[in-house]
Amino acid sequence: MIKTEQLTIFTEESGEESGFSFIEISLVLVIIGLVVGGVLVGRSLIHTAELRSVVSEYQRFQTVTNAFKNKFNSLPGDMPNATAFWGAANSNPAACLAATGTGTQTCNGDGNYMFANTLGINQYSEEFMYWQHLYNAGFLDTPYTGKSGPNGASDAILGTNVPRSRMPDGGWSMDYDPYYSGDPYSFAFDYQRYYRYGSKATNSLTHAVLLTPHDAWNVDSKIDDGKPGDGRVIAFNWDFCTNAPSNGDPVVSDRVNSIYLVTATNILCALAFTRPF
Repeated sequence: MIKTEQLTIFTEESGEESGFSFIEISLVLVIIGLVVGGVLVGRSLIHTAELRSVVSEYQRFQTVTNAFKNKFNSLPGDMPNATAFWGAANSNPAACLAATGTGTQTCNGDGNYMFANTLGINQYSEEFMYWQHLYNAGFLDTPYTGKSGPNGASDAILGTNVPRSRMPDGGWSMDYDPYYSGDPYSFAFDYQRYYRYGSKATNSLTHAVLLTPHDAWNVDSKIDDGKPGDGRVIAFNWDFCTNAPSNGDPVVSDRVNSIYLVTATNILCALAFTRPF
């Protein structure tokens, strides 16, 4: 039964009525609201910290690469005398890439300031040796294999041959593309040496979508100009992440004048950090 001053509950065992006053129920509802609000605020703070970590990770990789270059007069991964410092996976240079090295053992790069991959699986390549050489030199804390994964020449494995990001499912990979004519996923752009940032694509590097357009804009604005098709931070998945009507080839203004679709709440974007050093 419901009385004026309290809600009552009849228990068969005791035959007595017990209840909670409206004040007690109100207090419980207030506490639940505070807990739910605190959880939502907590999630927002965590996500904000994860976005900040994208910026700090990028800046760290820039810094340690420049330090490596000053110390060894070469870029990591591209270093033509790496085996003199850390041992060779195979004493025959022609067979080194396909060898199975241990520890810090590696292969030499070709010294042309580009980052090439190989044509085989489980092979050393410059785009993966980039991270291995940084670790070998003491600039990164996590050891990396320097080799492609088992599913392709550019098969990235988070935490094994490329760094894992603090952003859940996120990771970094190194690549090189001189002027690229674009496709349904990538803008036409002169990427040169660049980091791919996103989740792992199937049998490939870390350029699958990871961020909302607002997240991508947030990161882009902290590092560059906040424009998805211009500057040094370029959006992947332009057809969904931005309002660009084309990939910008040959209509360059379609790329340059595009903006992030910041009102979209879905995960639609990955990023390219071009010419970082």
